[in-house]
Order: sequence, then C-alpha cells, then structure tokens
Amino acid sequence: MVKKSNKLTPHERVTWEILKNSRRELSTSEIANFGNMSWSTTKKSLNKLYNKRKTLHTKKKGNSRMWYLK
Repeated sequence: MVKKSNKLTPHERVTWEILKNSRRELSTSEIANFGNMSWSTTKKSLNKLYNKRKTLHTKKKGNSRMWYLK
C-alpha cells in the first residue's frame, strides 16, 4: 500500500510562498518568473498543489490560467 504524503516538494514550497505573498492573481508564467523555474515545472507544481490544498483556486482569463489563494 502506497502512502500519500502531504509534504511539499521544494518546487511546490516555492510556488506556495509566491502565491501566499502575492496580493493579486498570478498566471503560471508570472509564478515561473518569480520562482526562477521553468513553465512546465511550475505547471506541475501548481496542479499538485491544487489537488492537495483546498485553498488554491484557479480561473481562466483569456488564454491564461490565473492562480490565487483564498
């Protein structure tokens, strides 16, 4: 049986801190730039956080997906 871990990876932790300190919604590209990570790594981290945490929310804005905490 495989246990699910609620611990955050280093990339998830950076992504979470960026969103926590932000005062507005951020796109995946903005989070990647602030965290000095690639877009694809940021996207994976955001999707994992979205599935783990109920306070992370997302919405579509044009062609971008905006991420924010509630």
